[in-house]
Amino acid sequence: MQEVLPLNRIAHLIQRDGVKPVEVAAHCGVDQSTLYRWRTAATPIPDGQKFKLARYFKVSVPFLMGWDDDEGVAPEVSALTPPARTPVGDDLKDAA
Repeated sequence: MQEVLPLNRIAHLIQRDGVKPVEVAAHCGVDQSTLYRWRTAATPIPDGQKFKLARYFKVSVPFLMGWDDDEGVAPEVSALTPPARTPVGDDLKDAA
């Protein structure tokens, strides 16, 4: 019996943000055909790629995957984004 995959929101997010699938695929380091298979739920999205997609679209993984209707960025996604860099040491000289 074949696994039934949940519908995801990749197509919706591509349209919402006005980006091209080729840009999203390049961000994830995959071919457009792989992205298409993810969009149509023909192939499961690897966990690492779920985080990349969620970070790219600034949504939570549960929202991306259609498991939750809350579009907000979940802590697991925002934790992957490094904080703004604060000048220290020699950088202070350059900032002045």
